[in-house]
Amino acid sequence: MLCPKRSWYPHSPPVLRWFSWFCCRLLALAFGIRGKGLDRLAKGPVLVIAPHVNFLDPIFILGTMPRPPRFIADSYFTFLNPFLAWAMWLAGVTPVDRTKTDPYAVRQFLRLLTQNELCILFPEGGRSLDGKILPPLAQAVKLAAKLKVPVASVALKGAYDSWPRWDPLIRQPWGRVTVQFVEFLRPATADQGSQHPPSLAKVYDFKKKIALEEEKILLTQALSRAAEGESRAINLLRWGRPGAIPRLLCFCPDCVKPNGLSWRSRENILACSACGLRLKVGRRELIRINEGQNSAPMPIDQWFETMQNAFRKNESSSYLFASKVLARIQKTFQKNSTPLEPSSLRVDSKTFALRTASHGMAQMPVSVAARGNLKGTEALEIIHGGQKITVQTNGESLVPWLILMRKAAGWSDFFSEI
Repeated sequence: MLCPKRSWYPHSPPVLRWFSWFCCRLLALAFGIRGKGLDRLAKGPVLVIAPHVNFLDPIFILGTMPRPPRFIADSYFTFLNPFLAWAMWLAGVTPVDRTKTDPYAVRQFLRLLTQNELCILFPEGGRSLDGKILPPLAQAVKLAAKLKVPVASVALKGAYDSWPRWDPLIRQPWGRVTVQFVEFLRPATADQGSQHPPSLAKVYDFKKKIALEEEKILLTQALSRAAEGESRAINLLRWGRPGAIPRLLCFCPDCVKPNGLSWRSRENILACSACGLRLKVGRRELIRINEGQNSAPMPIDQWFETMQNAFRKNESSSYLFASKVLARIQKTFQKNSTPLEPSSLRVDSKTFALRTASHGMAQMPVSVAARGNLKGTEALEIIHGGQKITVQTNGESLVPWLILMRKAAGWSDFFSEI
């Protein structure tokens, strides 16, 4: 058996969970990852929410909390490979299928709170590209709003600088990350430290009616306070990072050409071959250095917003692209993943067409493919006609592809939930 069964989650033996927590504590000490104010979470059932900007965020939290925490994670990453699957099982992770309603995972997570566990939730459901907060998932909003136990937020200072989603490599993690307590969104009750585990009804109000949009705004504001300043605290001059910036600025901010910017190491600039845009990379900002068009330095998150605005105004973007990819087509109820196989992908303004050796041609309207979920930046998962289609590139970012498909499908916001 390569991967543990889903029915085993999150029931790893306490001894193994404490062992994995102890190992992560040693790693945190070795790499200088610090915790601040987390002793307030030492007792009782608590739900902790945090912004998600780094693939290693769970390890940062696991290594700094005063007791072993429990996580809820996307089942795609939980079963991505045997090593990751067993590591998450040891940590007591609850896998959840984000592509559909998953009451089994929610009930498993709530039962952990009835056992006085410390539970961690990333309400955005994925990592932000530019370090700013993504809209929290509706399921996460409902879960946090209906809980009767304390809900707290923590900040991961330096996590975005350590490994932003658009950078393929982690850059100098040691001594850079601090997990800091921010606030209680719902204050602790008098019996929080009780030794008697509460019942499910005392943990979660199943009948409570909530104003979803109001609760979503409150949760977004709490996450924004926790992530304040992270998007502009990034060092763009770390070794190898300038060459990764085109994965974030995936369209030229001037001419909106997909993957238009490229890093010219000899000149130490980012340049677009189509319109001639030239950008000099500073420590915290990018500077336009075109002759006669020099501008004030702008942080990279502002360049990202400039790119988005230019793309929204542009009406002549080409929706056609084709590429060799790795793909997998399987039934949605199929438990075991089949291996990825070399395939051909072609997308135009109306059709998403994928040709594989074992399943032949799979076609769907581009409006259906546009609803796919990105896994990292190099994998896309699409649910259509009872099938789960996974497309993965060999190092190339799928972000511009998904944005183009969303624009072709008529979405009002192409960059939401990327």
